[in-house]
Amino acid sequence: MGRLGFIGVFVAVLLGLPLALAGEPESKAAKVVTQEVRSSQRDLHIRSGPGVYYDILKNLDAGVELTVMEEGKRWIKVRHGKHTVGWVSSRVFTKRSKRRGYGALLGEQGLKGVSATVVTMATQGFGNLGSGGAMDGVIMDFLAQQAFTPGEWVRFAQVLPGRPVPKLPGWMRQMGVVRQVDDGQAELERRLGMRLAAQVLQDVKLITDRKLDRYVNQVGTAILSATSHYDQSWRFVVFDEDEAEAFALPGGVVFISDGLIVELSDEAELAGVLAHQVAHVLLGHDLDALRTRLGSPNLKATEEQRMQRLLEEAYRLARAPRPVEQEIAADAYGTAFAIAAGYDPMAFVRFIQRNNAFEARGADYPKAEVRKQTVEQVAKTFKPARLLSLKKRFKQATTSEKT
Repeated sequence: MGRLGFIGVFVAVLLGLPLALAGEPESKAAKVVTQEVRSSQRDLHIRSGPGVYYDILKNLDAGVELTVMEEGKRWIKVRHGKHTVGWVSSRVFTKRSKRRGYGALLGEQGLKGVSATVVTMATQGFGNLGSGGAMDGVIMDFLAQQAFTPGEWVRFAQVLPGRPVPKLPGWMRQMGVVRQVDDGQAELERRLGMRLAAQVLQDVKLITDRKLDRYVNQVGTAILSATSHYDQSWRFVVFDEDEAEAFALPGGVVFISDGLIVELSDEAELAGVLAHQVAHVLLGHDLDALRTRLGSPNLKATEEQRMQRLLEEAYRLARAPRPVEQEIAADAYGTAFAIAAGYDPMAFVRFIQRNNAFEARGADYPKAEVRKQTVEQVAKTFKPARLLSLKKRFKQATTSEKT
């Protein structure tokens, strides 16, 4: 596939800001109280608190006027109209980036003319790829619900130190850049991911144990909080499979098997696995291959048929082995995310060295020694302070994986 610079122009890779993982966006000293009226530059969600784990009060299009009541670096308290008071990401007041990713594909090769309405229809209809029997209302409700409450998040994140994200070295940026999308495009991609998750769950059994589901999603959210996508809602899904397997879908749906979880020794190893998958999505690793597979537009196909083809090809890519350069890039960026979240990056190396299932997937898959060198290089560059493994908490949360 060549080098991984296919996303386009270079954008900000990580925000060089404190993480404030325990729920507060910044220290109180960093907040500024104001009554300034500003116009939003992006589609946005107003939430009931400063974090993606708070309820959405209102969805608004770009261009609305908001009264800023309390300003921080990541989350801003605003008022909309007379009665709606909540929190928005600070990014809503920055210039909207050019549309990229799966959303951009709607007007590019193979999908020209496909409207957002058709995408919504396709992502709401779960019967086209198979029987749809696995995706009954109970399972869909489970996937759509927030896995933990704000209070549960605060207790979980108390031990995770927030720290500034270091500037990434040039050799990492040459591997690819983290995509940036606004709330509107993120929601579109999330629906695509949920539609693909429907197909996955026709083939595998979803594990609905609430304790395990909450814990895996908390670890995943800690990783996501270390990225510039801190204000987007993702879903981390545990499924029943004896083999060690993890893969990511567009829009932020990450699958991990209970067979992989039982191979892990501590929370830092879990964080390393999830960070690797998060990196695949944020780097847009399926986009180039998806464009190639779609090829030239089929002018005889309907919009629904083109949308269906996108879903089918995206699903195949998600489950297929990735090129070596993508795996190395995900190792590098995943390590940076794990370090910023407060986890020991070498935990991921320990897991890779114990488990050779990943190398067995293909002759071109990177060897454990190469992956170890990549992680060590990132860790040396960032020179992290004391980092966490959290073995006891991991054991308590994963004592009963299957339901």
